[in-house]
Amino acid sequence: FQLRKTYGPLTKPISLGLGTLIRSRCGYSVWEADCRTQLAKAQIPMMFIHGEEDDFVPFDMVFECYYACASEKELYTVSQAGHAQACRNP
Repeated sequence: FQLRKTYGPLTKPISLGLGTLIRSRCGYSVWEADCRTQLAKAQIPMMFIHGEEDDFVPFDMVFECYYACASEKELYTVSQAGHAQACRNP
């Protein structure tokens, strides 16, 4: 998402280069990395917190993760909160 948003037409060459680098260093491809697959294996309780105005990680993505999670879970969304701003003010 961020590559497309940031680099537009350059997304494909950048993602191919980045994919090659990650495969050589980590042993897997960026196309194989999917948090939903891992969340489906979760056995510990999870809490998903997401700002409704997040423009870095789209708000809808929290629901994909939440529904994919196999363990006990809770979802907390924060209105008017952007990326990494979903915190409670004292």
